[in-house]
Amino acid sequence: MQLSKRLRTIIEMTGPAETAADIGTDHGFVPIALLSEGRAARCIAADIRKGPLARAREHLDDAGLSGRCSVRLGPGLSVLERDEADVIVIAGMGGLLIREILNEGREKLGKVKQLVLSPQTEVTAVRETVEALGFYIADEAMVEEDGKFYVVISAKRADGGHLGMTARELKYGPVLLAERPEAFLSYLRFRIRREEEILEKIRASEGGENSAAGTAHEEELNELREISWMRG
Repeated sequence: MQLSKRLRTIIEMTGPAETAADIGTDHGFVPIALLSEGRAARCIAADIRKGPLARAREHLDDAGLSGRCSVRLGPGLSVLERDEADVIVIAGMGGLLIREILNEGREKLGKVKQLVLSPQTEVTAVRETVEALGFYIADEAMVEEDGKFYVVISAKRADGGHLGMTARELKYGPVLLAERPEAFLSYLRFRIRREEEILEKIRASEGGENSAAGTAHEEELNELREISWMRG
């Protein structure tokens, strides 16, 4: 089973778990890896689409793991019983949808000790949500793959001393800011180049230099440059 860098990162960040629920499991690769590598004793593979879920069943059967993984059709955390899972994985969807799933299913989070989340967009909204739900960001990774950047977040139950991210930490990630991995630095360089190109176009337009849009992009560029120059 060939796994992408992003899925490999998600798996390595997950567990140990008694029951890990993969919400939006697609072809079931995450549960298969978690079970076969001993990161979870049992899994729940859930998806809202029948086609991918049927392929997940086939892959679990082929791996000889169908007896340890419950395959369920349904949206979000509605597929779970209360206190059924102690680790939840949600990846491969937008951050606003992840926020909605977590908020709508908050009653299913009672015994959850870890959330592993990989939003494709709106990462700030996800960080805000996990903190509001009483989790802190214990680990983060940034993965550069096929010309795109992906964030993977491991959030764990707060013990009372971890909450309270700054605006910059919510935006860029407390662990990424502190540890500054190479993929994160590459992301900053990419964002700086893009903001410079946008500003150049705005300033070339009539009255663009003093526009609100120009000011906003200049502030964003200055912040990105400041972060990129910071020492870890």
